[in-house]
Amino acid sequence: WIFTNRMDGPVGSTIYTCMLNKNAGIEADLTVSMVESGDGGAADPSFEGNGYYIAAAGGAAFQNLAHIQAVVQDAGFNVQISDRSRDMGMLSLQGPKSRDILARLTDTALDNESF
Repeated sequence: WIFTNRMDGPVGSTIYTCMLNKNAGIEADLTVSMVESGDGGAADPSFEGNGYYIAAAGGAAFQNLAHIQAVVQDAGFNVQISDRSRDMGMLSLQGPKSRDILARLTDTALDNESF
């Protein structure tokens, strides 16, 4: 396994999870979103089967990618990994007031049940 949480949520859902190393130590905590196949752009990838978008910020993103690639190779998983970090950016809004701040910018429901 790569992630500690279940990755079988519906398309559009985002799951907070950890990645563990072979000694059950935490390699990283990150979010994984379930996505559907699109037209092939950086933010709209085209693929067959299940699709996942992994949000990992900063320098840790490269370490996370290397860890995932090593696990995939060691386990012999039949998957395709595309690093689109040079094509996209990420802005993280975090903390106890993050929902209040984001609520000023969207009409989308931000309650726990909507995530």
